[in-house]
Amino acid sequence: MVVLDEKTVLPPPYSSMQQYRSNNPFNRLNPLSPSNTGSNAGLPPFPRPPGPLATLISLPQHLLLKILYMSFPMDAGPHRDVSTVERQRKTLWWMETQLRRVNRAFYVACMHILRSTFLPAYDTLIRPPYTSDPFPLTGSSSSSRPAGSTTTMPSYTPTPAHTSPYGERPSSSAARRRDMVIGGPLQQRETAVLDLFIALKIREDVFLDDTELHNERDESFRDLFELMQPRARLEDLVRIYGVREGVVSAGDESPSSSRRSLSAAKPSSSRPVLQQQQTPQLAQKASPSSSGGSSFASRFKVWSSKKEAPKPAAPPPRPAPPPPLPFDRLSVTLQPRKAGLVMSSPSAARSRQTLVEVERSRSEKLEIIAKRLVRALKEDREEDC
Repeated sequence: MVVLDEKTVLPPPYSSMQQYRSNNPFNRLNPLSPSNTGSNAGLPPFPRPPGPLATLISLPQHLLLKILYMSFPMDAGPHRDVSTVERQRKTLWWMETQLRRVNRAFYVACMHILRSTFLPAYDTLIRPPYTSDPFPLTGSSSSSRPAGSTTTMPSYTPTPAHTSPYGERPSSSAARRRDMVIGGPLQQRETAVLDLFIALKIREDVFLDDTELHNERDESFRDLFELMQPRARLEDLVRIYGVREGVVSAGDESPSSSRRSLSAAKPSSSRPVLQQQQTPQLAQKASPSSSGGSSFASRFKVWSSKKEAPKPAAPPPRPAPPPPLPFDRLSVTLQPRKAGLVMSSPSAARSRQTLVEVERSRSEKLEIIAKRLVRALKEDREEDC
């Protein structure tokens, strides 16, 4: 029979185990207890380093996008006098005017929903023979998408957690690396036209739902698709063809830079080939005849033939190619009968210089006009050199 003098009561599940160990009288008698050995490793509760609290902004992009999709009403609910379509338009209006201005994460998620929602309506208003490509997708920017064709959803680069439009700007190297991945703020200029169309379309739809006295602004849509969309699309095509020809630079690296480095290395690599081809001829001329005299005379003849041999004329140095023009300073003037390429000066805000001008017709495709502008710009730059 065992008599217990003192009975230890187990602690509640949310109390500290360290306090239980220190107050337990049996641990004082146990030489292997943590209190006697001075080691608490491997015993609960395990220490947890304090980490940042999870917020709505720190969620992954796909979860934030799912939450925004669930914010759309699926039925009329308590508002029996308002249809579901009208409430969904109100939600789009809320995303356009308020929610996307919170931070970059909400901006990317809201613009993904808005652009994928209004892109089919935008494509139906493109006037033939013009084409459209408002999204700078990797590897498909140069491909033209005719009006009325099927389109895919826009894809976006994941936003870094430390970047914010209202916080401190990251370092120049980090910003430059991010602009190379995303494509830069002004790389695809037709995207800005699509965003203007979205803002105008949502505003007109919401105002028309509120009152029947509202009249749509047809002239605003006409200005977008008769002037702004063709001009922005033509500027994007000039960037694509200009980078390909080496007369326009759209970033830190371009295909033309590697092409120029290869052309600059050609003269230096061709000179050893000429020397290798000429060495057997000199040896043949300097070789003594079978009926020659002594070895000293043959050596002297070889030395004299090498000395008197004419050296090949060095090829004339090629002129250095002109540096490419930065795309952020280029713009296009589009008129009914002609199109021009204009360059703005970085010093003066209103100083603009017309580089080249070409003729055009109303039924001419934008791709042909862009190739003609780039060809004229390349010829003009070569003449200046």
